[in-house]
Order: sequence, then structure tokens, then C-alpha cells
Amino acid sequence: MDLYHDGNSEQGIAREVRVSRSYVNNTVKRYNEAHTSLIAPKVCRGPEKVDIYASEYIEAQRLIKPSIYASEIRQRLLLDGILHPTDLPSSSQINKLSRNEHAMTRKKKIGYSA
Repeated sequence: MDLYHDGNSEQGIAREVRVSRSYVNNTVKRYNEAHTSLIAPKVCRGPEKVDIYASEYIEAQRLIKPSIYASEIRQRLLLDGILHPTDLPSSSQINKLSRNEHAMTRKKKIGYSA
């Protein structure tokens, strides 16, 4: 934007910064409309929602019943008062935790033919 305010053309700015002219055009247009030159940042992941107590609880539930679904674990975390509803991890977080930290994989079914 400094180059634009100094009176340089969009084509000259694109050449100097080594980006496309359309990118410079869109950036200038966005600045003129919303007075911002930066693209809104993507939403980044917050801190992990699984603390040590919840992690131990998840591990115990998997040891008791290895075929338990992550959604069932979420419900039990809530019903047993381990976590507040706003702190509940997603099912994929529970599965990743079980796989990576607890070294538990899905139980593989072995099919026998008669």
C-alpha cells in the first residue's frame, strides 16, 4: 500500500513485488472499500480441549470397551461431569488422542468363512 500511496502504478507495483497485477488490483480495491490491506486471517485452532483428567478418562473408557465410539465417549465426558459442554473435544480429537497418545488403534474384525 505504501507503493500505491507513493503514486506507483498497479503494474509497476506488481513487477516490483513480484506478484500478479490482479492481486495488486484486488488488494487496492479491498483497501479502498474496507480500509484494510490484509486478508482476514484464517481461524486457527485453539488450545487442545483435552486435559490430563479427560485424557485418562478416555483411555480408561477405551480399555474397558475398545469398540466404544468417540461420540459415546463425548456423551460420557459430559454426563459424568469430567468436562463442561464448551470444553468437549470433537470426535476426531478423541480418536486422534486415542491413536497418538494412548497408542490404541481400531479393533480389526477378522472374518472367517465357513
